[in-house]
Formats: sequence, C-alpha cells, structure tokens
Amino acid sequence: MRRSPSRGRVQPVLSETDYDAEPDAYFEILVPDDEYLVRWVSEERKVYFRRETWQVLFEFADGEYVGKPLVWFCRVPERDPKKRPGPTSAFFRAYAAATGLRPPKHLATLRPRDFLGDCVLRVRTRVVDRDSHGNERPETASYSRIDSFLGRVPGSGAPAEIQRRIQIGRPHAEVTVALHESR
Repeated sequence: MRRSPSRGRVQPVLSETDYDAEPDAYFEILVPDDEYLVRWVSEERKVYFRRETWQVLFEFADGEYVGKPLVWFCRVPERDPKKRPGPTSAFFRAYAAATGLRPPKHLATLRPRDFLGDCVLRVRTRVVDRDSHGNERPETASYSRIDSFLGRVPGSGAPAEIQRRIQIGRPHAEVTVALHESR
C-alpha cells in the first residue's frame, strides 16, 4: 500500500509484474473479439469520469496471446447496505460467473481478487474503438478489454471466496458443488 500524495488515502500497489514498468502497456493489446482463457494478475482502484472504478489486470492463460495483459473495468459498488449491487451490475455478474454462486449481501465489501483470483476464467473480449464522446478512435488508439465473464474453468482452482464460505461454516449445496467443479 502507498499513500496518495493529494488526499492521503491508501491506494493498492500493483503486483510485481512486467506491467509495473509500463503502466499503460495493457492499453496497447488489440486482439479479435472472441472467447479466451485469462488469469488474474492485479487490481487497482482509480477514478474515471468522476467515478471510482476497479481496474483489474488479467493475462491470457493460453493460445497465441499467452502472458499478454488484458484489462477489465468495473464501477466500485457503494458500501451502503441499502444499495446492494443489482443483477445488471458488472461486479454482480463477474462474481456469479466466477464462483457459480449467488452473490452475498456483503458483495460491496469484496475486492475483485477475492472471487476472480486463484483460478482460470473464460471471458469474452471486445475492442474499444470509440472514445467517451462516441467518436471513432484510430486503430492505433484502440485496445481490447474484457466485455463479460463466462465462467470458471473446471479444475483450475477455487476462488478465495468459495474457500472462505466453507471455512465460516456455510457449506450450502451450491458451495459444495462449486468446490467440486474446481477440482
């Protein structure tokens, strides 16, 4: 963790990877829109368009792009217990796809690594070819990002959130099924 010079808030530090030297290197990756297997690398909270956003970095786990970075953006859910992330929220959908479980009430307090780390995920990508005003970007300014999570690859490990639910004594049938699928 490090202190932000402007506000004194603690910010997460990216993991020790090759991407630290070139923080925007993952915006140079351009792959065809398709389904790929990816693995979690790091996460960081940033502010985009005056909204707190999770910027989560993945890397391709197989194919011709193995080891190349791929980014996913998701709005940080509000921690107000009365305003839980809904089923159309990207955070809600990512949790459901990665764990195979219904998101818990405390979903807004989780970090993406809690349910996206420690496993290989199937994702669908899309090329960002327009800017925030809807104008077309030149191809050199376009990049690929994760559009949606399709699920966890069976046998690739269980996310920490599934393991945590079992440890706290909530071995619901759906948790047990999700754990057996991960083996």
